[in-house]
Amino acid sequence: MLHVHIWSGKWGERVMAVVSLLRLLRMLRLQKLLLVWERVEEGASSVLQLHMFVLLRTLVIIFLFCHLNACFWFLVGQKPEHNVLAMLLPGSMYENFASLPHWTSVERDGGDDDPWTWMEEPIFNQYAFSFYWTLGVMRTMPAEVTPANVYERVYVMMLMFAAFSLFAVSVAQVTQTFTKFTERKRTFSEEILSLQLYMKTIGVPKTLQEDVVNYSKHLYDHRQVNAKESGLMARLPSGLTKDLHNAHVESYIKQLATFKHWTQRALRKVSGVSEVRHIGRGTVLSQSGKSADGVWVLMAGQLEVLQHHQDTVSSASLLVEVVDEECLATNEPVRSLLTVISSATAQVLFIPKERVFNLVESLGGEAKLPNKEDDGVETPADPFDEQGQDKPLLSPGFSNQPKLAGPLRRVTPSS
Repeated sequence: MLHVHIWSGKWGERVMAVVSLLRLLRMLRLQKLLLVWERVEEGASSVLQLHMFVLLRTLVIIFLFCHLNACFWFLVGQKPEHNVLAMLLPGSMYENFASLPHWTSVERDGGDDDPWTWMEEPIFNQYAFSFYWTLGVMRTMPAEVTPANVYERVYVMMLMFAAFSLFAVSVAQVTQTFTKFTERKRTFSEEILSLQLYMKTIGVPKTLQEDVVNYSKHLYDHRQVNAKESGLMARLPSGLTKDLHNAHVESYIKQLATFKHWTQRALRKVSGVSEVRHIGRGTVLSQSGKSADGVWVLMAGQLEVLQHHQDTVSSASLLVEVVDEECLATNEPVRSLLTVISSATAQVLFIPKERVFNLVESLGGEAKLPNKEDDGVETPADPFDEQGQDKPLLSPGFSNQPKLAGPLRRVTPSS
């Protein structure tokens, strides 16, 4: 069958060639895929997931680039009768293009077998080789196939400019992504090392060095230092800052029997007057016989009861999570029955007694504190008997508790 060129007057072949090229416009649908991908990245639940999505996106872009060029490269290398792009060439250029050799039709040595061409290979082999060849061009020029005419050389020249740029950007992106996996931890480790060297220089005792390092690690674990979100959070309006604080502490406030029947609005008021604190090992939260200033709720770490013996103080095997809740049963001063310290670096929630009673007066029926006759808060009994031994019914039976080390530090509401 005699081939008729697109400019020779056959509108059927013209339309078919244009339609074939217009099919490539379907690739514009990838724009929707990019929007979906951005939403997926925004929904990442950790920094590690975000970096994994960035790495995966880079690999997908490289794959799409290799796929598109594999199709175009094989199309450029076909003979005119199979080449849609050739049908769009003017008459003289078309005839010149038809007379030139093409890489898909160049015979290749088959060794013991007969010579072969890439046009004779199965379509999967053609696609796999074109994909592999494109990936090779991004790094260097593969030797298996070289351009066979000037048109192919011009195409490969433009491809190499684009491939080199994409390869450089991709390598930089992948390297940066892998670096960010450990960036925060590496930076913190360097700061800890500098801190330890400084403390050794000024002769700080080892016990104090351990306390300082453990407290610094506690701040790191709770994202109080080396946290990229701190800059944005510092610029939030007060309303959003209060909402974030409420979301953080609300579940701990609801654990207290005192606020069992309070409305949601009243609980948000309590959240507004509460304060999250980070304390070091050996910090005293309550002292037996002293007036309680408010309620302490353990959020992370460990609190322990101290046992008093005449002139000595020792740690008991009783761990607590709520300290001095009974002080909210009355507006009168209430003395703490227990001496509670942090036996390890801890995060605690402090709810001041005075401000809670101010809320009760302002909220009216929305906030009601249980009194001694209610079933809400009971005044705890002394967990130690007259001989200073733990009462079996009150001791949870924890073993291997950390020993108390270092001086005691009293926490006041104003600290």
